[in-house]
Amino acid sequence: MDNATKVAAIKKISRAIDRMDYFEILSVRPGISSHDIRKAFLRLSRQYHPDRFFSSADPELKEAVHKIYKRISEAYHILSDPSRQVLYHQQISGPDRDKKLRYQSDVTASSTTRRDDLACTTPQGKKYFSLGLTALRQKNLGAAKMNFKLALELEPDNPAILEQLSKIDTVVKPR
Repeated sequence: MDNATKVAAIKKISRAIDRMDYFEILSVRPGISSHDIRKAFLRLSRQYHPDRFFSSADPELKEAVHKIYKRISEAYHILSDPSRQVLYHQQISGPDRDKKLRYQSDVTASSTTRRDDLACTTPQGKKYFSLGLTALRQKNLGAAKMNFKLALELEPDNPAILEQLSKIDTVVKPR
């Protein structure tokens, strides 16, 4: 296969990958072992790692490879955990398959979590914010508030963090 054909194939995969579930992305079947998932991930990772295309002058190709590699990594992260794999398979087996191709551990909070997590700019801020969201889902308001406050120290005036803190403050009223 010549280089132009490879580039065209990569761009085609990039356009189709958002309609593929994680099993299709890694070319594995549901119920597969973590070991076999790792093998599939490593094979695809070597093929589509963005570093292999670093010297390419084609920005569209670089973007396509990045998108493919991101989905491969996302698929590996979910499918390598047996409990997540089962939950994900259940999600995509229903009537709303197309809406559930990206894994959602907590369906009610997933879109808010992703949007808010993107609002954090520092790695430590994201870490504490994520810990706060986890504690909030577990209904541990004290831990959630503490983690959101730590995130706010790193990112003062971050609206997503302030919003989460205000939600906690409305639930926990001072005595």
